[in-house]
Amino acid sequence: MTQKYRGFTLVELMVVIAIIGVLAAVAVPQYAQYTRKAAYTEIKYAAAPIKQAVEMCYQRNGGPAVGSVTNFCNTLQTTGARGGITQKQLDRAAAATLVQSVTLAVNGTNNPRITVTPNPNSANANGILAADVYELTGTNNGGAISIWTESGAGCDNGYC
Repeated sequence: MTQKYRGFTLVELMVVIAIIGVLAAVAVPQYAQYTRKAAYTEIKYAAAPIKQAVEMCYQRNGGPAVGSVTNFCNTLQTTGARGGITQKQLDRAAAATLVQSVTLAVNGTNNPRITVTPNPNSANANGILAADVYELTGTNNGGAISIWTESGAGCDNGYC
């Protein structure tokens, strides 16, 4: 009489476990990078209202051809007169959970630079450090900001 085999052999089970182990070794780091990149979008979005405010300031005031408009639009103002950027706007942009601060400065070529510093103390930081700053630098093109360039340690780590 012949005997029927039921179930899997030990070798077959070990092969399946090995395949699952290889897949997990590849998938887990990719998933971690994906979640950090997804969380970093909150940091990138914090720069959006300031970027828009700087662009509007340039359009309202005619760009750098009008006296000190370049410095006016690239630095903080005490009031929002003439479309200048105020500290209150920066504080609102930094109200996101993963954002510690948003600053506006001028780089060496008198172009606006928005810097967003992540908040590593947030419970949802997902491995994002305070050193993973996000910088957005505008390029003045004849009185308007036409090009914005992303940079910073966060972009260097592949989050942008």
